[in-house]
Amino acid sequence: MVAAHTKSLTIRINSMGTGPNDTPHLFGAPNQPAVLSGSVLFENNYEAKGNDISIKYAAVASVYWNTESSSSTTNSDGTTSSSPTSSSPTSHSHRDQKVYDERAFMMTIAHTKPGKISPGKYCTAINFTIDPSWPSSSIGVRRDCWMTYKVVATLHRKCPSRNVVRESTIWVFNTCLNRPGPNLPISLNRFNGTFDKVVPYICAIPSEALHFAQKVPVTFKAFPTLVYGEPMTVLSATVKLKQYTYLKAGIETRRDSRDVMNIAMNDGWPVPIPEQPWQRTMVVTLPTAPILTPTTHAECYIVTHKLKLIMQVMVGRGSKQELRIEMPVKITPPRPPGDLIPSFDLSRYLSCVNSL
Repeated sequence: MVAAHTKSLTIRINSMGTGPNDTPHLFGAPNQPAVLSGSVLFENNYEAKGNDISIKYAAVASVYWNTESSSSTTNSDGTTSSSPTSSSPTSHSHRDQKVYDERAFMMTIAHTKPGKISPGKYCTAINFTIDPSWPSSSIGVRRDCWMTYKVVATLHRKCPSRNVVRESTIWVFNTCLNRPGPNLPISLNRFNGTFDKVVPYICAIPSEALHFAQKVPVTFKAFPTLVYGEPMTVLSATVKLKQYTYLKAGIETRRDSRDVMNIAMNDGWPVPIPEQPWQRTMVVTLPTAPILTPTTHAECYIVTHKLKLIMQVMVGRGSKQELRIEMPVKITPPRPPGDLIPSFDLSRYLSCVNSL
């Protein structure tokens, strides 16, 4: 019995797990960069048609979006009007990219004659160190910006449309922090203010750098009023995490924002005592991918975040007012599988805030 003709071209990536769409996962940190390693394998048991096999690796940040505009003319009185020849808006596309790394090389294979590959097994190792300062893999909420790490292997044939192409997208998480110990240090980011010019307050979080899926304590502390002597009462409150995206393609720009976390904190607020300070600490759990994108600074797009405490308050017997506190934070990606999610020692944190 004659064996069936078989051939295969595969990319194998050494990873610590799988990410979105079962992509290989890699993790990098300043003290331990991620290494993209693996192999490209071609196997055939007959004289397969083909010339050379190329291998390409690229780390690229990209943006792409459309805008629509209507054709218009300027009238003699200075006003504008839509052109009668244009029945629908004109669409304009904007795109740009930043190439962080790009490599290309050929796999060594044997030929019986031009255009015919000798039966056998051919393997080429790949090994690239990923700079931990490069952006983490991401896809914008509106799919208008993304960072990709990709390996592409191509078996070239006489007719390009019949090329055999295999590609592997690798999901890279580059954190800005070294691998932490059991308890993270408390750097205590504090935000001071005076509400309505009469109520001094402090809002505090344990650090500016926060992780995916991390439990984060948020403390609000109110002091005695400067004039009336009457305390401030919290009627309702919400803790939000807002994500801001800035896209740039040449001279064109686009800004967008969305809430990626919204947690109501309406109950449990202390009953204030006149001329006495009071405080409350809330613990919120941050979301993770794909809802949340890491803080990113690429040349063509920027993603930033703010943690917000928004409260409806009343001073004495006054009317209801809104107190809004916005705290810039840096969201860094998760740790490798097996690592615990970094946590703050709540007792140490409370000891710090109690001394404020």
